Order: sequence, then C-alpha cells, then structure tokens
Amino acid sequence: MVFDSPFQILEHIVNIYPLHAFEFWLALCGITLFFERVSKGNYRIKTSYFWGPLLLMTFALVLSYIRGSIITQQFSVVYEIHESIMLPVSFFVLMNLFSDPEEWRVLIVLLIFGAIGKAADGAGIYFFSHNERKNWGVVQLWRDGFLLAIGVISTVMILHYKGHPLKWLKKTLICCFPLLLFTLIVSYRRTFFLACFVSIISLFFLLPKSKRGKHGLIFLGILIAIGIVILILDPIGFITRMSGAFDPKGEGSAYIRVMELPNVLLNIYNNPLFGTPIGVKWHQYYRMPLFAVYTEFGCHNTYLYWPLRTGIIGTIAFWWFLARQWKAVLIQRALVNKTEEQQFFSQFTIQIMIVYQFACAFGLLYADGFIIMAFLMASLQLMLEAELGIKSLSGVRLFATIREKKLVYNISQPKKPTLAETDIVAPAQ
Repeated sequence: MVFDSPFQILEHIVNIYPLHAFEFWLALCGITLFFERVSKGNYRIKTSYFWGPLLLMTFALVLSYIRGSIITQQFSVVYEIHESIMLPVSFFVLMNLFSDPEEWRVLIVLLIFGAIGKAADGAGIYFFSHNERKNWGVVQLWRDGFLLAIGVISTVMILHYKGHPLKWLKKTLICCFPLLLFTLIVSYRRTFFLACFVSIISLFFLLPKSKRGKHGLIFLGILIAIGIVILILDPIGFITRMSGAFDPKGEGSAYIRVMELPNVLLNIYNNPLFGTPIGVKWHQYYRMPLFAVYTEFGCHNTYLYWPLRTGIIGTIAFWWFLARQWKAVLIQRALVNKTEEQQFFSQFTIQIMIVYQFACAFGLLYADGFIIMAFLMASLQLMLEAELGIKSLSGVRLFATIREKKLVYNISQPKKPTLAETDIVAPAQ
C-alpha cells in the first residue's frame, strides 16, 4: 500500500494490475508445480486433513457472492475474490508444491524469512519513500503486521533454543531483530504490536519452568529496546497511534471499529441464516463518522465477518477451520516435542495461532493474512505425515492423546492405518 521501497522489485519491473503481488507469486508457483508434475509424470493430488473446513468455507463464500450478484444485478470483482476465496487455491498449490513430508519445517522457516523480507521492505519505505501515506505506517496490510509479529516472536523463541541444527537461524534472527523491531514500531500496526505482547506473555505459561526466568529477562530487554527506539524515532506519533486502542474517540481508525460493532451485530441479527451477501453494502443502523475511512463491504472483526457475510454455513466453516488447526498444533506439542528443534517448531505453531486469533478480534484476517494460515496448514499436514505417520486426525481423541502422549482413537472407530501400512510395495525385480 506504500510504494517506492528499493526492495519492491516486482513493482519496479512490471505493472501486474489487476493482479495482486501475492496472486502473481501464486501463479508462478502454480506454473512451477505444473511443469514439475508433467516432467515427473506424477498427477496425484494430495489429500489433507484441512480440506473439509476449507471447502465448506469456499462454498459459503461463493454462495454469498452469487446471492450478492443476483441482488445487485451485476457481476463485479469483489474484494473477497482476491483474498478469502483465494485461501483454498493457495493451500492447494502449497500442499502439492511441497510434497515431501520432511519439508514441514521448511514452510515455517519460509514464513520467518518472509518476516525478515517485510521488515527490510518497511525500512526501505521509511528511508527512501516520499509517499505521504507512510506517515500512517510504513507497511499497512494485515499480512504485513502478521509477518512482523511472526518475526519478533520467532526471535524471542529462538533465544531459548540450545540445539545445533538451527544455530544458523538463531544467528540470522539475532542479527535481524533490530530491523524487525524497528519496522514493527514504525508500521504503527497496533493490533500486531499488542499481539506480540500477548504472545510473549503466553510463553510464561507455555515454556518449561526452567526457561521462565530467562524469558522474563528477555521480555524486560525487549521493553527497554522498544522504549529506546520509540524515544529516538517519534514518541509523540507512536503514543498518539497507540492511545487510540484504549481511547478510540480520539483517533479515527479506532473510532470506526467502535461504530462498526452495533451496525454489524444488527446486520447479523436481521440476516441470521445467510448473512448480508458479498458485494452488497451492509445497512447503517447507526451513522458512521464522516471523518474516518471505513467500508460497508467488510468489518474489522474476523469472528463477526463470517456470520455477517456467509451466515450459519460460513460461521461453522470458520470455527471448524480453527478447531482443526488447534487440534493439530496441540497434538504436535504433545507428541513432536522431544528435541530442541521439535520444541521450537511445535511451540512456534502455537504462537502463530495465538497471534492470529488475537488479531482476528480487531482486523481483517479473513483477507490478506490468510496466506500465512495456508503456510501453517500445509506445514501441519506434512508434520502429521513425517512425524506421526498419518494423514488425518479424524477420529483421534485430543485430550486423551495429550494425556497419554500417544495417538488415542475413538473406541467406536477402528485405528486408521499409518502411511507405512498403506504404502504400495513394488514387486521384487
């Protein structure tokens, strides 16, 4: 949303409008996948534990879009086509592009490097861009804030890491941490700034007791570093933006969230079954302020977006989507947690979920931030195959599995075969 960073290579080379940069990247990945499969003669489509909620979510969105087109009597390219409807497409490409189960760690590391890249982009905007919009934050998309939070949290967690395989990542993140912290502060992304604190505080309860003392020192060090950077850069501007989270009447973008809430709730109340269709403005029961930029095609709360736009079907799909991811990350923490490396990745996936769910309460995480969740789901699916030897957690009892430290299935359901048991053995030569 803010241009002229030297790191925005694609924007300097070609105009891809109306495609978004993310869609251009996805198209390149799709082309790569196509030629890889053709060259290998392998056209098998990977199945996934997460396809159920994704397909139901897609059905609800498309149904809402069709209803909206009928009501408005016109076909238009709505925002959701570029964002929430693209989630299953991006997940499909990632799931089949990274087909080796052992690559489940690679996807998480790619997210971390995406955070470093976004931090560099924000710094480039801060120092080189003359665009006035940067005064509202050097990076402004929800995906941007999500990535920066991932970068900061991954650094905090890697400081607890004592193993050898990820020492290179530890050195990289320590060197890049000033850049990550700097861009997060000058981005003014309040939701993800607060999400970082929620995540760091949650680690006091989730880390082993032996690491909590060190974690307290890390937390204190981060607070001091943030204070120093803010004092050097723009203390007045930062305090003004952050104070809006606690006193919304004094800041426009925070105030519209307050005014949105009764309007959105009343729209849900009056359209409970199918919601207000995509492409149709929701009704203003209470007039929105004219001094702030707002939209009547969405809302700043992901939990309310689904009942608002897709009714009961989409709401069920979204909570099913969350439930399956939480089940996977909690089982990963219980069963794939023996080495220092496994502890880092299993704890990190939980922190991604914490940041995501906190941000959902204040922002459009049904939009561009969804690509990060596609990475997470693809990583979790490959983790199930690589570490547990299964493709699905359907029929697995969550709490019994956590308690017993092994996969426990429903009594009424026979144990699912492992990957090894379902492999086709080639005939002897």
